[in-house]
Amino acid sequence: PRSSSSSPPSFHGTSTTKRSVVVVTRPLWECEAGILNALLLSEAREALVCCSVTPEAHSCYEQAAMLYGEEATPNFADVGSQFQETLGNLRRRDARNSGGGQEEGGAPCTIHVVH
Repeated sequence: PRSSSSSPPSFHGTSTTKRSVVVVTRPLWECEAGILNALLLSEAREALVCCSVTPEAHSCYEQAAMLYGEEATPNFADVGSQFQETLGNLRRRDARNSGGGQEEGGAPCTIHVVH
């Protein structure tokens, strides 16, 4: 069953596009650092994060209200956007630390989070 309001990503494209698939079996906030680190190291341009925990099941945890507001149910499309933004910031930071310009940091990564 698909709980996300967005359609599944299409992984068609040129053979040179780096893609990653990440499967997690824990709430997304417990896996976020590991997911972002893996994508940072892989230099992926497209990523699909498959979470076995439904958005509704996320709301059963105490942390959910703090992270996702009163409804406490994450919108996986929003989580993917947040991951994209954080990954972009990490890539720019790494580029600055390695002597690159502030706006450098590799190509952006499109991240789709689905159940």
